[in-house]
Amino acid sequence: MTLNEKGELEGLDLEAVKAEAPYLFNEKEEKTKGTGFQAAYTKKKTTKENEIAQTFRKALRR
Repeated sequence: MTLNEKGELEGLDLEAVKAEAPYLFNEKEEKTKGTGFQAAYTKKKTTKENEIAQTFRKALRR
C-alpha cells in the first residue's frame, strides 16, 4: 500500500478487508430523539370511552 498525491491509499482491496473484518465497517444507525414517552402517548388510539372519561375528568376539576 502507498499513499498517492491525493491522500488516497493505493493497493488496498477494501472489499476483501470488509469481507474479513465486517465489524470495522458498521453502518451508522440513526436513533430516534427523545425518551419515547411523548411518542407513546400520542400514538394511543382515542376511543369513545376515553373521550367520555376525559370530558368527565375536566368537568370534575372545575
